[in-house]
Amino acid sequence: MDSLRAAPAPPPAPRRKRPRRPGAAAVAAAAGKVDAAAYLTASLGMPRWMERLQELDGLVQETEGRLNERWRELAAELAGRPERFAERWRRIAARWDFGAVNELVDQHNRYYPVERKLRFDMRRRDYVDMWGISWRRQPLDAAWVLAAFPPDLAAVPV
Repeated sequence: MDSLRAAPAPPPAPRRKRPRRPGAAAVAAAAGKVDAAAYLTASLGMPRWMERLQELDGLVQETEGRLNERWRELAAELAGRPERFAERWRRIAARWDFGAVNELVDQHNRYYPVERKLRFDMRRRDYVDMWGISWRRQPLDAAWVLAAFPPDLAAVPV
């Protein structure tokens, strides 16, 4: 029975203070060189291309929400008349204003490669993203609306 008794707990290890790791500015200063442009760039916050993408994604989500709401309203209004629904929905899609979204898409497509410092491929005469994924965004139009929200009354969830 004595062998089953719990052994006394070892004393707690002494706490050692961790040495503070110097920040990037301190390391650069210790090396004798401080790049003013890098310092200022780091202090400005998010790069413009990142802000623009967030803004663009928000506008696209907002547009999708408004279109979804209008699509469902029209389906409820024209229940039982699929031909009339398809005709009216195509007209709404053709007249929808994508001005703000497409302006941001245009700015993104124009400035993103330069702001992101993408590599330029001389053979293709185009910028190449580092992961091989296309960085271009397509403008929104009626075809995009009809692909996302088909002019088929049966496709509208009840």
